[in-house]
Amino acid sequence: MRRLAAALVLLPLSAVAPAGAEDATRLSGDLTTRADYYRLSGDDTRLPARYRHGGWQAYQDANLQGVRQAQGRRTEVSLSGVLSESDYRTDERGGRLEWAHLRHEDARTRVPYRLDLGDQHGAFSPLTLDQPLRAIRLEAQPGSGHSVVWLSGEERTDVPVAWDDPAQRGLAHRVHGASWLMQEDSGARYAVQLLWQSPDEDWLEESSVIASVGGNWEWWLAGQELLSELELAQQEGRSVPDAPAEGRGVRARMQGRADDAPVYYDFAYRRLEEGFLPLATGLTPDARETDAGAGVDLTTRLSMKGRYHGTVSQASGRRLNTDDFRLTLEAADTLGLATGTDHAWNLRRRERSDRPGDVDSRSNEARWTVHVGRGEEVRSSTRVAASWMESDDYTHAGRDFRQRRLELSHRRRLPMGGMELSATPGVDYRRRTGHLGVGVLHPTLVVDASARSHRVALRLGYRELRRDAAAGFEEYGLTLNYRFRVARHTLGLEYDRLLLTPEEGDAAAGWRAGMFWRYEFDYPSLPM
Repeated sequence: MRRLAAALVLLPLSAVAPAGAEDATRLSGDLTTRADYYRLSGDDTRLPARYRHGGWQAYQDANLQGVRQAQGRRTEVSLSGVLSESDYRTDERGGRLEWAHLRHEDARTRVPYRLDLGDQHGAFSPLTLDQPLRAIRLEAQPGSGHSVVWLSGEERTDVPVAWDDPAQRGLAHRVHGASWLMQEDSGARYAVQLLWQSPDEDWLEESSVIASVGGNWEWWLAGQELLSELELAQQEGRSVPDAPAEGRGVRARMQGRADDAPVYYDFAYRRLEEGFLPLATGLTPDARETDAGAGVDLTTRLSMKGRYHGTVSQASGRRLNTDDFRLTLEAADTLGLATGTDHAWNLRRRERSDRPGDVDSRSNEARWTVHVGRGEEVRSSTRVAASWMESDDYTHAGRDFRQRRLELSHRRRLPMGGMELSATPGVDYRRRTGHLGVGVLHPTLVVDASARSHRVALRLGYRELRRDAAAGFEEYGLTLNYRFRVARHTLGLEYDRLLLTPEEGDAAAGWRAGMFWRYEFDYPSLPM
């Protein structure tokens, strides 16, 4: 269960270094050099994103962590950077420092504190702050059971990947805030947060303030062990244009277990008004979410779980309702009749509708999975999964469909002297009729071999896709990886190839040959 104070753990600063402990300095990290060559041919627009760029692609990654500990004080430095000439690694060529973080702790002062500078994950609570930041953060413990945090920074939006559209990246919103966490001897925790947020000026030339109070505590009622959590938040000021100038947010959660029965359950609720939008959380305003689940162990080999998840969202100007019901039954060892054979049955129903009537669908799904063979001493294992799904669309679009799917795989371990060899053939068949009807046949074969410092992996795949209303295609794939590791060095050789042959139009092919070298270092005790 995610607790309100999960991101504001009271610092055991007094235990950073016990009195009389010797000074220690540690340096660790890794260096990775990679070079790949891509060759594309035919109608390469049909190829997936991993074959988007041709030619030579190379980059150098470097990660460094340093720790200095001395008599109640501890300083950590973490740096990560890249020198890239690869369109798959970065969107721009050249060098870039991707992560820089400095942390200093001092438990010997009258008020123990921790200072964080640079890149870090800023977290107050789910309704205020929970986002990667480039910031300064100071946490102090003025007394037993109390933790005070002050933070100031902006969201990190400068770590894109090559296939991202730059126009879709978030704006760098600035946040400044303070939090006070209190923990009682009973274990109950309470927190107060105050956050000032300023959107990027290209979005909104206005700022807002969010105040939040919450807590979590354990208690007993009628033989039930309960863990409760509650947070209330209020925002003054707009986060987006044309939104109300104020709004509220509330979330509650409870988790319980019977003291004298194998029964467990949980419940969560969250409601965000239209004018409530903490920019550094990723939450959607004007939405309501309910989540509830329960389970029972009927016997030592049979358990049953159920879950409901419902959302109501009006952020897009329409009221969209989604209700999701799930039921799972799991039987170990076939209820004691067949050791090493486990079964699972899953039922699911999903309903979606909106107020304008553009969305109105019901879907039902049933899935059965059986796994034969378990444990490291078992040399073979088999997995079979069969599922059936139907979806009825009650709008004028008529997007009804039915789907059947069968998955089968078998893994066999073959010890051969000093080498460990395993082979895993498998097949995945899916047939969908109605809207976007399609038939897919996807057999695969994976072979792994390892001996001492060597490891080789081979994967062969074929996929046949036949569409009811459009042209299909056939896909042939090959992947070959080799790893050699000695001491702190790892050398890797890789090759993969993909061929697409459509029923109509030109074929497309792409292959990649690459190699990398990684060096890992760790000096646990450096002289100072």
